[in-house]
Amino acid sequence: MGGLLLLSLALLVAPLAAQFSDPCTPYPCGPNTECSVSSLGVAICRCKAGFFPKPDTITGCGPQCTRDEDCGLSQQCSASRCVNICESGTCGINAQCDARNRRAICSCLSGYTGDPFTRCRPQASDVDSRILSGGSQIGGSSAFSNGGSNFNRQVIVSSSNGGSSGGFSSNGFSSGGGSSGGFSSGGFSSGGFSSSGFSSGSDALCSGFSCGSNANCLIRSSRAVCSCRSGFEGDPYTSCKRSECLENVDCPSDKVCQHNRCISPCSTSCGIDADCSVRNHITVCTCPSGFTGDPFASCVRSNGGGSSLTRAGNFGNNDFCSPTPCGTNTNCRVESSRAVCSCRDGYFGNPIDGCKHECESDFECGSDKACLNFRCDDPCTSCGTYAECRVSNHRAICSCPANFLGDPFSRCYPECTQHEECSNNLACFNLKCTNPCAGACGEGADCRVENHKAICSCPKGFTGHPFDRCRPFTQSDLCEPNPCGSNADCKPGTDRSGNDRPVCFCRTGFLGDPLVSCNRGECVDHQDCPANKACYGYKCVDPCVSTSSRSGEVCGTSARCDARNHGAVCSCPVGYDGDPLTSCRPSFNRG
Repeated sequence: MGGLLLLSLALLVAPLAAQFSDPCTPYPCGPNTECSVSSLGVAICRCKAGFFPKPDTITGCGPQCTRDEDCGLSQQCSASRCVNICESGTCGINAQCDARNRRAICSCLSGYTGDPFTRCRPQASDVDSRILSGGSQIGGSSAFSNGGSNFNRQVIVSSSNGGSSGGFSSNGFSSGGGSSGGFSSGGFSSGGFSSSGFSSGSDALCSGFSCGSNANCLIRSSRAVCSCRSGFEGDPYTSCKRSECLENVDCPSDKVCQHNRCISPCSTSCGIDADCSVRNHITVCTCPSGFTGDPFASCVRSNGGGSSLTRAGNFGNNDFCSPTPCGTNTNCRVESSRAVCSCRDGYFGNPIDGCKHECESDFECGSDKACLNFRCDDPCTSCGTYAECRVSNHRAICSCPANFLGDPFSRCYPECTQHEECSNNLACFNLKCTNPCAGACGEGADCRVENHKAICSCPKGFTGHPFDRCRPFTQSDLCEPNPCGSNADCKPGTDRSGNDRPVCFCRTGFLGDPLVSCNRGECVDHQDCPANKACYGYKCVDPCVSTSSRSGEVCGTSARCDARNHGAVCSCPVGYDGDPLTSCRPSFNRG
């Protein structure tokens, strides 16, 4: 009753909630998504069932895959989902599966032989070699039909290491010499049997044709078609599943395999009035005690004088219910020459032993039920519309749900279903008019209500995200985020008036306007320049013309300057002497 009440409440509120002014209008999510509103009034985008984020739900959702290449090497795309190639049932019984390049490779387990796509059987180890034939003659060959063509099939299994370990003979041609082979469901290849069943021409037609899992591509009337593998069933273009059984041994001992299904054979095997049991997949029919005859045709009742009467023969229809074989408070009717007992209306139990009322008083029912019209039933039907009910000592206790008003024995109703039903400084949440600022803003943030909506902001002198946390403003916030140009750094500073402001400067080795953009300089140190140049101001210049301290000539008057190893070498020319860093004067020869 509680579940039905909640469902009814949801059906009532859903159409009213569509009228809300909520974050999902206009729709903020991408295609193939669903939008819901959290308790804080935030829109939440989720993918619809069967879809995945591409790459997120704001952009939209789509199928997990559209082709095999969208999945891993051990998976393939089936019905727009990546599924494991070697899922349960891909290979046969006693076979192992190996996923290679998005294809399932089935092989028999060690010590087993046969068709790995259907069943592998234990390999004989007590003889050196034997011949397995499709007919009943050991060591012979037999003809079998496959698609209208006759083949002579013969597989030789040998335990010796020399020679071939597997071969296949088809129309007198051998294709398995020197390699390992085995049975499969499609045909044969150069290494024995394979599951493809077509030649290189067929490979060309099927090369770009994609079938479902556990399905093969075949050629029919010069076109590629998909077909489930032997022992599988389903839609070959999407997915084939392993059949429930191929033979009786695949079923429980009390079932037989018919049309790839495990069924009980007793429905059609035994005669009239006979008992049926199944032992090791074999139907056993017997006449019950007090009956005799052929259990596969009909069993007749034996009387004390040695004669017998058949239920279908010497009895009239009324004789089967006279006297009635049923218990008290029952009805007896004849169907197919048999008495059928049933309880009368309002009575319950075994009609053979007798029927009775389910209850006469509440104490005959469970504590959460009451005896109503002689049945143990839910007493909550006495509660009003949208009321909640709990049962205590067989009695219904009705109450209105949380945030609901009204009389629980007649009708409960919500305080509000939309914001407009509340005052402007309140909002309708969970069907109740509440303060929208409660729990809406972050730590230290201010909140004000406008038209039923909470507006969060950080106070003056504070910074941060008002929906997360507000904190006092510091000088380091001047540079967060960096207001400077590219390749420029920021540090807190002050202007001429002493007010805090960010200061931008180019990084080491860069030149330009730090408010716009800085570009890498020509050099950082002298080694970045030729030997006859020096690095000053991140530029390679002639050391005889400019230095870090001054510009112009660096040597004295009339002195000579040579640029060597990134430096200026001053010397007085021939015929001059003096200090080359200050002044050189003509020399006077003394006789």
